[in-house]
Amino acid sequence: MRQYWEIKSQYKDSILLFRLGDFYEMFAEDALKAAPVLEVVLTRRNGMHMCGVPHHNLAPYLKKLISKGLKAAICDQLEEASAAKGIIKRGITNVITPGAVIDEVLLNGKENNFLMSVFFDEDLKKGSFAAADISTGDFFCGLTDLKSIPAELNKYNPNEIIVPSKSLKNKTLISILSQNQKTISGVFDFYFNIEKSSAELEETFGRGFEEKFRFDDKNLTAVCGAVLSYIKESHNQRAGIFTFIKYAKASDSMYLDAPAVKNLEILQSLS
Repeated sequence: MRQYWEIKSQYKDSILLFRLGDFYEMFAEDALKAAPVLEVVLTRRNGMHMCGVPHHNLAPYLKKLISKGLKAAICDQLEEASAAKGIIKRGITNVITPGAVIDEVLLNGKENNFLMSVFFDEDLKKGSFAAADISTGDFFCGLTDLKSIPAELNKYNPNEIIVPSKSLKNKTLISILSQNQKTISGVFDFYFNIEKSSAELEETFGRGFEEKFRFDDKNLTAVCGAVLSYIKESHNQRAGIFTFIKYAKASDSMYLDAPAVKNLEILQSLS
């Protein structure tokens, strides 16, 4: 189990699916959290909770996890058991989070699957957002404020929202972002660093992206670059599907509160 705990320590916010033979096993708190979601039997071995799913039919179980806003880290065997000297070498081969899914089996083909990044200054007076769907290539960004951010959440209905980890301590902001009951992920603050974000955007879109996309505010660079960093560094996925970022003016959005969105069946049918 030492190998398991070493890998789990690097993915504390994810359900770790650990390949053991023909199954992906989950242990301890992960098993307690995942078993009822996956509708599998929860057992105990040597005093530790555990559950598992067959490796050849993983997709439907992953879909259940992300539909509940959970993240999954897939740990595979990196060598054949017959060739291993001692413990079989294992490592993370994929990380699945609700807002960065490209496998059609895990997606609802009728809806976008937006990953949104949100950044606010410390006084919460000035904010920016980016919403990107890696499955379609749709990419939007804009400036916002606390009063307008609910409208942006209703408009894009993101399945995951990333913010700088330090923003998780801001109860006012997190309370507003939590209204759509989607996954909120705190990421490394440097994902929103202007220099890093500029480098990510230049790598994806080439030089002159500021003029091309009308980025007249550095915070737009920060939130768009953060999305690209998260997709590339956390999911080992290339962002080559994105070819353009559309700047969304505040006037493009109309605020509707949660009850109105539900009753008007804007995002999904009541039936």
